Amino acid sequence: MTSDDEELMFQDEVEELANEIQSHSSIAWIILVVDDQEEVHQITKYALKNYTFDDKRIAFIDAYSAQAAREILATRADIALILLDVVMEEHDSGLQLVSFIRDELQNRMVRIILRTGQPGYAPEKEIILRYDINDYRDKTELSNQKLFTTITTGLRSYKDLLLIEEKNTQLSKLVDAYGRFVPRELIHILNKESIIDVQLGDSVQQEMTVMFTDIRDFTKLSESLKPEEVFSFLNDYLGYMEPIISAQHGFIDKYIGDAIMALFPRSADDALQAAIQMLHTLCQYNHKRQLLNFSPLRIGNGINSGQLMLGTVGGEKRMDGTVVSDTVNLASRIENLCKLYNVSLLISENTVARLSHLEQYHMRIIDNLKVKGKSIPVTIYEIFDADPIELFNLKAKTLSIFTTGFELFKDKKFEDAKKTFEQVIEINPEDKVAHLYIKRCEKILKYYEGSDWAYSGEL
Repeated sequence: MTSDDEELMFQDEVEELANEIQSHSSIAWIILVVDDQEEVHQITKYALKNYTFDDKRIAFIDAYSAQAAREILATRADIALILLDVVMEEHDSGLQLVSFIRDELQNRMVRIILRTGQPGYAPEKEIILRYDINDYRDKTELSNQKLFTTITTGLRSYKDLLLIEEKNTQLSKLVDAYGRFVPRELIHILNKESIIDVQLGDSVQQEMTVMFTDIRDFTKLSESLKPEEVFSFLNDYLGYMEPIISAQHGFIDKYIGDAIMALFPRSADDALQAAIQMLHTLCQYNHKRQLLNFSPLRIGNGINSGQLMLGTVGGEKRMDGTVVSDTVNLASRIENLCKLYNVSLLISENTVARLSHLEQYHMRIIDNLKVKGKSIPVTIYEIFDADPIELFNLKAKTLSIFTTGFELFKDKKFEDAKKTFEQVIEINPEDKVAHLYIKRCEKILKYYEGSDWAYSGEL
């Protein structure tokens, strides 16, 4: 067999392997040879024809110009090493390609070995300092042994970078997984870079708005479902609500069964906008449920604003992020009042005082209640922007009458208050709060007339 025959067979083997590698790069190291001389390509392949590293062969991709290499590199991210000529179309084509790889493609992984037959055009010291390359060789230096050493060093470096990238990817996934259990926003509020930096007892005090939301009659609903159906239903519902909170710059501190506790560090308006949007979204969600012959859901939302203590509690082996304050407790109690008044959204006077765009909301005063353990009562308001349009219009129409009725009740003019709330019912028969106040007036007039009655409503 002649040397020409051997070379032809070798070339066929290389091309066959290269074709196989196109779709199975994991079985070989991909080396891109960029040189405008065919002889350099052939010599390189011949010198490395039996080369293996880490039980993997190498496969070559040929580029005979810097432009051809650009096109290849723009579509392939699996190239491990580049043997790159400096002088091709232009005297610095190889150097321009290095800049393209590192700066435009942002490819820091591929190992680049510059080879030149004209070292005077690109002095080694200057090139090493100015360009992000991994070796610089005169073509005359690359004997079989030196080429073996250079390639092995480059591939070992590339393999190490792959391992580092894999570890970083795993770490990133781990941090993301932690973020699903511990809100990233909480970590940032604690002035920590990541979950790794959080220590037991870390805490900070900050003003925020707290929102509690809860599904009405969830216990009764869940009794008719299998355990897996309960979780499927909850995750489906929460999947609609969670993005709304995030979109309004809030974050979920915790899920409590079917309830959500969310914090809004930026503004009270964020919390209120989120609650309104959640109620609108619930209408769409209920439409979907009704198409599947499921009963519609009702939820209650309670919002309060004030100072909070955020931090970590627990022991050495188990800790959790939590929020501690009267602000949180009051928000929870306000949400519970939604059941009593049969409304969807109640907020405290603390939140009202912090609203930057008060004029864009439709609200009415609902009650003035004492908080257990506190001497000063808290006024709560209903926001009815998310009510069905017909009910919204009726509440807006009767707003001034309703407010007058509340003031009369507060002044203990119960007969007049009852008559005023009856006017509300004449216009809006479905006003559950007006009905409640009529019952209160009737009870007081029946059992307390002539006595110094004092309202003892408590939160």
